[in-house]
Amino acid sequence: MKFLDDNSVFFSETAVLDGLIIRENRLPAEVFRSQMCGFLMLDFDRFQFREYFTYLARFVEKVRESRFRFACLDPDPVAYYYQHFRKYPFAEMLPQASPDDYVALLRQDPDGSPADALAYRADVIVFYSHSKRWVVYGERELSLIVVGFQDESLVEAFLSSFDRSWLLSAEDAVENILPLVFGDPRNMTTRENIGKTLVLNYGGQRSVIQKS
Repeated sequence: MKFLDDNSVFFSETAVLDGLIIRENRLPAEVFRSQMCGFLMLDFDRFQFREYFTYLARFVEKVRESRFRFACLDPDPVAYYYQHFRKYPFAEMLPQASPDDYVALLRQDPDGSPADALAYRADVIVFYSHSKRWVVYGERELSLIVVGFQDESLVEAFLSSFDRSWLLSAEDAVENILPLVFGDPRNMTTRENIGKTLVLNYGGQRSVIQKS
């Protein structure tokens, strides 16, 4: 695995992303551009674990895809990463790859700058494939990852690929994640407003997770 340094490939990948997500939007607003359903959530920090790669790779193989992509959108891939390190924080991944190589990629210090490793610096991340059938979108600020699918059959494939204890509904996230993000009582109104919008845009999957 390696980060992208080819300009034409980078702009081709951003065109694919622009067909999947609304890059200027942030949670709890709608971030998916195409029609998605069956939303599932995870704690943002999970993406740094080797197990995360194992589970996602298992899902990719189950839906009969041969590769998937990772992208960091914040810090800005051009103005920050390419400007400073002459590479883009995008990578193509094969499901047969080693989870250790995945973790090493995230912890790789670009040009001797450990603080800029994506495990610590990436604030908005996306995992996607050119099939455009699913998207994993995450934000560090809310400590949330949202997964969207083009059809319900993909939801079951995802559920059966991951450790179920990792998976959350929007309702679970409101109860278990947001209180940690907005722990100060002075932020209660903000937390409640974000929670309501999150459930409005991504809710309804709690019973699916509980059944599975």
